[in-house]
Amino acid sequence: SYEMKGGHSNIGTPMESVSPKKNLGTGRTITDFPEGATAGEFDTWILLCNPNKQEANTQLVFTTAQGIAAQKEVKVPPLSRRTVHLNEIVPDAFEVATEITSDAPIVAERSMYWDPNMKNLQPYEARGGHSSSGSSSPAKEWFLAESSTGGGFETYVLVQNPQDASAHVVATFMNAERVAA
Repeated sequence: SYEMKGGHSNIGTPMESVSPKKNLGTGRTITDFPEGATAGEFDTWILLCNPNKQEANTQLVFTTAQGIAAQKEVKVPPLSRRTVHLNEIVPDAFEVATEITSDAPIVAERSMYWDPNMKNLQPYEARGGHSSSGSSSPAKEWFLAESSTGGGFETYVLVQNPQDASAHVVATFMNAERVAA
């Protein structure tokens, strides 16, 4: 028996949103995940679901603060799913962003688990975990409604830049009393 100490999940992905941005000129779709960690107490997975009646050929590119760290091709058969364990591909990295390119619309999620003893545990035995759907299009403005920095909570805002040029980022934080930049 085990006791999960904390966790988070998302609401899923509506099918009409499984038509992510198109890579201009190629007809391929792209999904981005700015967050991932494989070092210390973290265990990270990319989950791919193909709801189509044809195979989806996907290319995953993993980027750290030093640049592209690894790439992996994954074929997802029709009406099935595949799981990719980031810790096996990009080990011991606290910052791993993932970009997924596919020749068919897919549903992609990133799940992370954490525990001080994570290297000796299965994900379901971890003290905490969360899951997130990927972003199907880059944008210049994002709004995040949930966060907390009190009562033992730590909040991180993670940014991924899938473009070739540098991006200048300005973050504005709001609480019940004020706006702080």
